[in-house]
Amino acid sequence: MMIATKICGVKTLELMNLLLVRNIQYIGMIFAESNRKIPINTLKQCNQYLKNTNTQYTASFVAVFMNQPLDEVINALMGFPFTVVQLHGEESIGYCKKLKKQFPTIKIIKSLPIPFTIIDENTLLQDINKKISYYRQVVDGFLFDTKKGNQSGGTGSSFPWGCVKPIVDNPFRNYQIGIAGGLSPENITNLLEQLSPDFVDINSGVEINGEKDIKEIDRLLKLLEDHNNETYQTI
Repeated sequence: MMIATKICGVKTLELMNLLLVRNIQYIGMIFAESNRKIPINTLKQCNQYLKNTNTQYTASFVAVFMNQPLDEVINALMGFPFTVVQLHGEESIGYCKKLKKQFPTIKIIKSLPIPFTIIDENTLLQDINKKISYYRQVVDGFLFDTKKGNQSGGTGSSFPWGCVKPIVDNPFRNYQIGIAGGLSPENITNLLEQLSPDFVDINSGVEINGEKDIKEIDRLLKLLEDHNNETYQTI
């Protein structure tokens, strides 16, 4: 199985252009309060660029929100060619249904927090499966991201990946699962030796001094490419 790549926290036209010509499946733009939040003017520039240049690209754009009014999500989706929405908060199933009703073709990825320190693995698995059952009727997939203290996502830390292996590697699941949380060129191979997610979500792990570094992104992509090739050879 090929592992797809999402680079999140894209907030400049230059970086978007660099990613569009690379083998990246998802480009994420953050609208939640964050130092990686994309400025509205930059979003407009990116949108204008895509319209004016007729750029051919295969990547999907992902809009990332966290507990924000539905109107903000709708405005973003109407102003840019997003095809995926990633919800990182406690958004209800009703919230998701309203979003799907207005945008039937949009894909919704619901982030589920995994504690940085796990006390009881069985209880955690039961809790995750309950949340998946709750959201599954309306969302298209899930992202497991690290919760550290009161912070869910954006921690720059990895949770113990083995705890979600029964869910990720379930051969009967019919929804997408991604892994996030402190992923980088240093640990991506280690992750993929343990789990087989549908996609990996990378943010701070390819940054230097708080900014995305294209050399780090290329290094990560080379490792993923090597892994995907090995995977193909074993089929």
